[in-house]
Amino acid sequence: TFLIGSLALAGVPPLAGFWSKDELLVVADHGGHQVLFIVLLLTALLTAFYMTRAVLMTFFGEFRGHGEPHEAPRTMTGVLVALATATVFVGLLGSPQLGAVFGQWVFFEEVEEALFVPWIALVSTLAAFLGIAAGYRLYDHYRERDPLRSLGPAYTLVSNKYYIDDIYWKGIVRPVRDDVSAAVYWNDRNILD
Repeated sequence: TFLIGSLALAGVPPLAGFWSKDELLVVADHGGHQVLFIVLLLTALLTAFYMTRAVLMTFFGEFRGHGEPHEAPRTMTGVLVALATATVFVGLLGSPQLGAVFGQWVFFEEVEEALFVPWIALVSTLAAFLGIAAGYRLYDHYRERDPLRSLGPAYTLVSNKYYIDDIYWKGIVRPVRDDVSAAVYWNDRNILD
């Protein structure tokens, strides 16, 4: 199931991720947004690379986590199997070759025609496979230590998720949880009571 989900996120046909990625690229191309098209194509390549990295570092090589690894309970694996099955078959409901019925069920304001452009599908599929190949090439032998650490500060920035969690925690959660709640508590005890 993890492999099906990873391949779908990487945009490999005929899985669901391929059809959604392909539709975005077609809309960007037909709308004359060539810069957006290139950014989306690069994003597809990087997503395929990242998913390959995630699979290799998570499921292959030495265990690097904490605690003891164990099989997920049936309640979790059942959901994963259902999602993997949907990923294989539901994506076809969005394919233009089969009438793109999904677009008739879910739309904004009006139903838009789904188009299949063979050259875009080919280029996006090549980008997905290039990302998978690059991820496999880089992480095939280096599963214990991340080779991207050689990027130095850029790796630190990305591995810390651009410090967004820290900014959120220190700038929003702590002030609200600690300062505002303390002020409300003081107001309740000293003024209202």
